[in-house]
Amino acid sequence: MREKLKALGLSYNEQRVYLSLIKIGETSVGDIIKDINAHRQSVYNALEELEEKDLVIKNKKNGTNHYKISNPDEFLNNLKKKELIAKQLGEEISEELSKSKHEHEINVFDGREKIRHFFFNRDKKLPKGSELCVISNYANKYKEVLGGEFLSKEYNQLLIKRNLNIKIISSELFREEFTKLSEELGNIKNRKIKFVPNDLINPMATEIWEDGISFSSFEKDWFVIEIKNAFFAKSYKTYFDFLWKTAKN
Repeated sequence: MREKLKALGLSYNEQRVYLSLIKIGETSVGDIIKDINAHRQSVYNALEELEEKDLVIKNKKNGTNHYKISNPDEFLNNLKKKELIAKQLGEEISEELSKSKHEHEINVFDGREKIRHFFFNRDKKLPKGSELCVISNYANKYKEVLGGEFLSKEYNQLLIKRNLNIKIISSELFREEFTKLSEELGNIKNRKIKFVPNDLINPMATEIWEDGISFSSFEKDWFVIEIKNAFFAKSYKTYFDFLWKTAKN
């Protein structure tokens, strides 16, 4: 039980005092001190913190303060309060950032979970029906890094929901891989794939959207570099459009 209390954010002394109240029931500070053999002030501090979290109730009997644990559902209520505060804080931060957008921003994401988070949240924020351009030789590697289940059950469903216009350019060498992956995921009506000669594709995957661009490496070390810069994205989009015209279905 102590490990669970710790996971819910209770300090060492709060855990000991809370468990003591479970064992003893409603009691005075003196009984708690005797039970856990702790310093009086440490017990008072822990009780005060538990009261603030609505986990302990204080009653006065015969001029002496007595304490008992409150309804255990308060743990869940506290989590809901924190979730609400976190959501409100996130909205406030996003609003402030939108007021003072920097000319450019560079972010690096490494490891499967961070890379998944980047792709999912980026595409979730893209306007419905907007265009996403991809230059990549990664098909099997893409599935390996993100995971087949995540691709089919979460990410692919998001792409369909956002109705994104996805254009992919790869080299002829990887035509079979991309065709197979596309069949596994199911055809998305707005996803088109074209192919160019093998020597025209950069080893790193490039993705371009309205105001940003990313470079992905899925070799020995998995990482994605995101650059938020509308001018930079526009320049790469010009290069992509040239390749798209020369590429073959």
